Parts: sequence; structure tokens; C-alpha cells
Amino acid sequence: MSDAISKSAHASPFHRGEQWVQARLGVREKMESIGARFIRDYLPEQHQVFYRELPYVFVGHVDDAGQPWASVLAKPNGLITISDEKHLTVAAKPLSADPLAHIQTGQKVGVLGIDLSNKRRNRLTATVAEHSSAGMTLAIEQTFGNCPQYIHPRPGLPLSETAVAQDGSLPSQQTFDADMQALIRYADTFFVASYYEDDEQPANKSNGADVSHRGGNPGFVRIDSDQQLTIPDYRGNQMFSTLGNIHQTGKAGLLFIDFENGDVLSMTGRASILWQAPDVAQFAGAQRLWQFRLTEARWLKRAV
Repeated sequence: MSDAISKSAHASPFHRGEQWVQARLGVREKMESIGARFIRDYLPEQHQVFYRELPYVFVGHVDDAGQPWASVLAKPNGLITISDEKHLTVAAKPLSADPLAHIQTGQKVGVLGIDLSNKRRNRLTATVAEHSSAGMTLAIEQTFGNCPQYIHPRPGLPLSETAVAQDGSLPSQQTFDADMQALIRYADTFFVASYYEDDEQPANKSNGADVSHRGGNPGFVRIDSDQQLTIPDYRGNQMFSTLGNIHQTGKAGLLFIDFENGDVLSMTGRASILWQAPDVAQFAGAQRLWQFRLTEARWLKRAV
């Protein structure tokens, strides 16, 4: 398995972690063919139009300590401008309590554009080309569409023309308190950030951070303790970006949103894939499970 992966690593649109998971699950050859056709290094016109109309996007990134975080950037109008098919500018400033506030030029990020009202979504990976107090410009490296399965349609985030995000964040926490557990327990949606590092592979289109959507019936995330969650992995596009990253680094960042009041719960921690979990049958439709163990959590109050 490793020899086959090594020979194709440089030509593949998938990094070594994604290739390893694809090979383990018997879809390696099929996904290489699909990736070559559908993973691009630019934004087609239809995706440019899609991003220009979005009032919010999700961003995956890594802090100075090597911990991944998922963030949301929102603005009722004019959030995204696109100068050409290779560059996208997000005109929104994160809250100071969000680790995204410390982003640097040259840093890798993942972006998820998603319209929760119609279930359309697109993902991209990029490098921060410029950043300022007004936002950041991204140089696009990979883009691809995503299946709308498991997205629960809803009007979207509670944005308004006059609302200003208040940085009323609580101190960071190392355990899930009662309010956090309540939000997680009834959630049908969350967002997961991950990344990978591979010293054997030089920088290319597949290096960097990623952010993805996860959805299910309310309560699909199981709370095991005040520090640990178990999460089902359902059938998806079989690229295994998130699982490939977790395989490489053992880390993830999760983002839960209270869609009623705009509060955001952001967290980072350790992650592990449970390939042979005996209790997978308790999660209807799940193909496997993975676990998240909390390192740090932050409430971003009225963030959107």
C-alpha cells in the first residue's frame, strides 16, 4: 500500500493521508480518476457567482501551536469579491477572540462556501496572499464541489444590516459545560477543520488546511464525557479529506452554531478514527466513527 501511494504522491491531487484512507477503503483508483476530472486549481464562472452572493463562509486554519480551528466570517452584503479565477477576497474581520484574527500572509487555509437555504456548497484550499484589518485575499490552490447530502435546509445565519458582532466571549475552557453540551446535544449541523503536514512531500496543491460540513439528525453527535465526543462518519464523496487529515495529524477543530441567537462554540483538540468501533451500529447509517477529545473551547457570543 505504501509503495503504491509513494509512487503517485507527487502527481496526485490528494495528499498522502487522503490516499492512505482511500486505499484502506478500496476506492483509491476510482478517486484518483474522479479527482483528476473534478478538482481544479481555479474557480469556474458559476462558482465565482456562487461565492459573490454568499453572506457567510467558513474558514479552516491552524494556530501557532499547530491546533486547527474552524471559523465563520459573515457580512450581509459584499462579503466576497473575486478579481479573477485564482483570487478571492473576504471582506470581514474575525472577532479578536477567534484565532483567525492572528492569520498571517503565506498561511494555508480552507474555505467552505455553503448556502444553507438550498444546500449548495463548494470547498477550496488557498494561501493567504494579503491580509489587513478589513479582510484577506486568498490565492486559490484547489476547488471542488460537494454533495448536498446531510445538509439541513434553513434560512441561514441570523444576520442583519445593522447588527455588529460583539466580542463578548467567555474565557476559554477545557471541558464542556452544561450550555455547551446542550448546544451539541441538539445540533443537526457542525463544521470541522483539519490539516495535514507531510515532510516527505514538497509543497504542492494539496498542502494546507480544510474545513467541511457535517450533518445528521439532531443529536447525531454523542457526548461521551465533559471532554470527549463520538461522531459518525456517513457515506460522502469518498475523497476523505477530513479523515485523511486526521490520519496524518490526529487533530481537528469543531464549530457549532446556535442558529437562534448567533452564538458560536469553537473548539480544538485531538481526533482519532475508530476503524473497528463495536458500537457503530448505534449510529444509523454510519460507516465508521471518529472521536474528538477537547483541548480548548471558546464561546464567541453573538458572533454572527
